[in-house]
Amino acid sequence: MLNVSFAYDDNYSPYLAICLVSLLKNNIGDFDEIEIFVLDSGIKKINKEKIRKIAHDYGADISFIHVADIEEKYNLTLNKMSVKGDFSLATYSRLFIASLLPETVDKVIYLDCDALVLDSFKEILNLDLNNYLAAGVLALNCTAEVKKAIDLNEDDLYINAGMLLINLKRWRQENVENQFLEKLVEFNLRGKHFGMDQGVINIVLSKNLLVLNPKYNLEGSLHNTGYDITFKLNGNIQKNYYSREVLDDAIENPVFQHFCVGKGEIFNRPWLNKHHEDNKLYRKYFELADFEFDEVFDYHHVALIKRFNRFLARNKLTSFLICKVIPDKLAKKIVGNKMEVDNLTDIERW
Repeated sequence: MLNVSFAYDDNYSPYLAICLVSLLKNNIGDFDEIEIFVLDSGIKKINKEKIRKIAHDYGADISFIHVADIEEKYNLTLNKMSVKGDFSLATYSRLFIASLLPETVDKVIYLDCDALVLDSFKEILNLDLNNYLAAGVLALNCTAEVKKAIDLNEDDLYINAGMLLINLKRWRQENVENQFLEKLVEFNLRGKHFGMDQGVINIVLSKNLLVLNPKYNLEGSLHNTGYDITFKLNGNIQKNYYSREVLDDAIENPVFQHFCVGKGEIFNRPWLNKHHEDNKLYRKYFELADFEFDEVFDYHHVALIKRFNRFLARNKLTSFLICKVIPDKLAKKIVGNKMEVDNLTDIERW
């Protein structure tokens, strides 16, 4: 049985629907049962019905779990626990997934919905998680300074929490939820939230994480630019990251393709940039979801310079020049790729 959880408010309903379609199309044949749990931070009834229909069309069960009670239960105002106050309750709700999901669910895959599922999760469902709290993919962007800011050592693991295989049984046994809560309160008192809920997840789970192959959470920067340019332009890659061989294979064979790019990056997301190389792929799954084009795609803000920058990064000659000839600082200016972490509170932000 495959248990999958998402956590969103109504703003991301169309993207949840598209991600759900891709999940079910590429997994329904490998599992006798698929159950979807949506941690619901205010999804409109009409959109719930659209999402529910998708699940039922593929023979999957789906539950919408109201999460507003978290704030009352713990006396927290989660939607204001941000330096800039622009993160919703849904941002934090997955920290409480062990309480929100039925106790009969011992293992669940959590997924961000700014993504596509392109292959089966069958292989990792058979992993032995008895000695781990969760499994995930190492985050591309994470310097020693970032780790220090959240009380981790340079050698500690730091994962991208957009895809997690969670051992709920151990989370309940070890009261991981309370550990998350303590860190949230501590961050709130300090007035800083490094990496938002992802920072909290890494602080608490880092010593008990199983590292997965990067194909299970392939970040947008790697997929769009490939190994050479990504490593040329990115000064924030954490110690002990994956080898080139492993990354090249993941780029060719992604299971979970995660469009987790920052607002300043040139490639953005396929629903925001019609020149994105995955735009057609994304539209394929969009057409199977019951949402209007204008609810999903917004190309208006994509400037000509972004199209030009994309050409620079994908053209073989310019790729060679950027990687082998042009100095790092000049290459970054030419490509215009804002991969550096400008502010520790903005790590892995949506």
